Amino acid sequence: MFGRNDEKVARQQTARAELERLTAMPVADLAAELMPAFGADGPRGRGPSEGINIMQLLSWLNRRSFPHGISFIRELDAPVREGLQALDRAGLVLITHHRQATTMAATRLGHAALSEGLVLARLVDHANA
Repeated sequence: MFGRNDEKVARQQTARAELERLTAMPVADLAAELMPAFGADGPRGRGPSEGINIMQLLSWLNRRSFPHGISFIRELDAPVREGLQALDRAGLVLITHHRQATTMAATRLGHAALSEGLVLARLVDHANA
């Protein structure tokens, strides 16, 4: 009887620790954690640019980081937007504003950095330029 409750509490504590880790990361590190969402294992894009929207990105990160049934999408919104801004400024992601939506897609440089494992290096190089 108490075993399931203990498991639930442990899952919530683990999830909370992961949330704290993600939100405490420097922006470049969080941005590097977001970049795989724009690769083969990320959400599939829709619309004119085949990009993904912010909810798709937040849902992807939530599924990747937390056990099923635990969601920290609201808490991750602002840090994720900062990470996206860093990816955009480094030329790794292109953010396109449409009439009714904003989508994001990896650039050619972003795909190359992702496949070569150089996302964080590109972000740091850009920040130091």
